[in-house]
Amino acid sequence: VPPLSSKYAVVRVDLRGWGKSTVPPEGYPWSMDNFASDIKKLMDKLGLQKVHLVGTKMGGRIAIHFARDYPDRLHSMTLITTPMALNTMPNASREQAPKTAEGKKGLEHWVRSTMQERIGKVDPEMMEWWIKLYSSHSPRVVSEVFDLAWGTDETSNLAKIKVPTLVIDSKAHPRRSLDGIKKWQSLIADSKLVVIPVANEGRMIAVSEPYACAAALLGFLDDLSHKKSQATAQGEVC
Repeated sequence: VPPLSSKYAVVRVDLRGWGKSTVPPEGYPWSMDNFASDIKKLMDKLGLQKVHLVGTKMGGRIAIHFARDYPDRLHSMTLITTPMALNTMPNASREQAPKTAEGKKGLEHWVRSTMQERIGKVDPEMMEWWIKLYSSHSPRVVSEVFDLAWGTDETSNLAKIKVPTLVIDSKAHPRRSLDGIKKWQSLIADSKLVVIPVANEGRMIAVSEPYACAAALLGFLDDLSHKKSQATAQGEVC
């Protein structure tokens, strides 16, 4: 946040059911479209007509749906370590993820067993902070939203994206190749890829390499601002 907030107003969203947002009742129809609609409603409430939307992991998949459905509300989109699908990854299994019936104990066990893969070999205090954050969520929400993420694939939506897009990723994910990332990124017409070198091999580089991600994002936004200024100077309407 500090590097970004020096130039931009930063709004961080607790998605429905996560963080301090309300946990919906059982039977709520989870979908990427509903998550995207929630963001639009929040923007309307805050009086934000257009934003630079940044999503990490599943947040990036939600951003894709937002950009597809509400392109007039975006200046740009940034996707950080965003998988297009989970069920196509080598050695991935839905059975590895937490289930509602396992409760808080099962959720924390899953979080502890997978956190180093996410954020790499970081300071123990930082590791414990993230474990507590993940474990604080509703086991039912985590399980149901994981089912949503497991059962969807965003690849078919990419060609429908018409806003400038930055993709930030690394070579650290054990089940996603850089060639595969480049392949789907190329389906977004106005897009570029920035690869972040990682020292601790964590796949969640927004956590393990936040300043590098922020620098890549600021460079992208500066380029957009420069292009807009050039177009305005030439008499084009932006």
